[in-house]
Amino acid sequence: MQADLSTAYIFLRNIEHGLQAAEGQQTHSLSASARGLRALARRLGFDEIETLTAVLDRHRDRVHAVYANLFHDETGEEGLAGRELFRLLAGEIDDEQGRARLAAAGVENPDGALQAIRALDAAPAQGRSSSRNLLANLLASILATEAPLCARGQVLIRLEKVVARAGAPAALYRTLLEDDELRRRLLLGLDAGDLFAARLAAYPELLDFLTAVDLDRDAFRTAVVAAFEEVIANGDDLPSRFDPFRRIKAIEEFKVLAEWLTGRRLSLLNDKLSLVADCAIEAAARAVASDLPPTPDATDPDAGWTVFALGKLGSRELTVHSDLDLVFVYAGETTDAARFQGHQKFVRAIYDLLSNFFYDWSSYEIDTRLRPEGKMG
Repeated sequence: MQADLSTAYIFLRNIEHGLQAAEGQQTHSLSASARGLRALARRLGFDEIETLTAVLDRHRDRVHAVYANLFHDETGEEGLAGRELFRLLAGEIDDEQGRARLAAAGVENPDGALQAIRALDAAPAQGRSSSRNLLANLLASILATEAPLCARGQVLIRLEKVVARAGAPAALYRTLLEDDELRRRLLLGLDAGDLFAARLAAYPELLDFLTAVDLDRDAFRTAVVAAFEEVIANGDDLPSRFDPFRRIKAIEEFKVLAEWLTGRRLSLLNDKLSLVADCAIEAAARAVASDLPPTPDATDPDAGWTVFALGKLGSRELTVHSDLDLVFVYAGETTDAARFQGHQKFVRAIYDLLSNFFYDWSSYEIDTRLRPEGKMG
């Protein structure tokens, strides 16, 4: 095996040097013209193009066999093997043929999938050939996976968005090939919709939570409370807490979604998402109260206030896109204009902390239109 790799490495490097010397730029692709291939063949000591391509294919097959033994080279009865996908990535299979083969492999959106595959291959990576081998085997694994995916084409499109933001694509491809459970959970998540991919693209470190041990409810609540507490403690004022606050919400919500995808337990999803919302509301209220108390004298016995949750949150049935139906109640006379205005500002600040937009989703959509006062709560 070592001898095969060493011989192939030297041969492929000679081809690379021949290409770059001829074109005067960094390139790893064979010429598409017969003239260019003939010149390369003669430069490397071959009389005919066919002889060059035969030797090249032999070395590629040997290298690919090594990778196939180390990293799964899976293919279904109608799937695409890693070797064929490598040829697609290398430009030896044109786009029309590529789309046809993807369609034959059961990919529902071959045009979009092919664009995503090309983009994945174009992602900056050290060790171009090695990265391409890893990607080819990963793609073969995705197309042949036994995981119950609804849309493999969309999975590839969403995967490209995640890789574009994650960086170090070769390391990611290798990790996914080596860890079957991580790969399975990632594919299920990407198949579930755009929300999962958007969160991963924003926070690539969330991959670490896909195979994390699921916490029981009490331990999960303790962890969420601690995360929000850290944001409150480290923020100098309310604006400085906006992004970190919503980041915690996005991360904790992602953990719940990832856990749900493995078992599809709706009650667990509803309960833990509701728990995250509870913790977020409580943390937001305490953060605002410390910076913008609703009344000047917090010791005033009539300074009490509370928040009631109705709707999905009130019934502990929150989903990932549910809004929060909240009612804010405070002690005091309705004729006390100063007290009313103080609480109005207080509620507005909580509203801002919970619901300002972050990236392409809202932290929470707050609905306080359950009383005649409307948005005043």
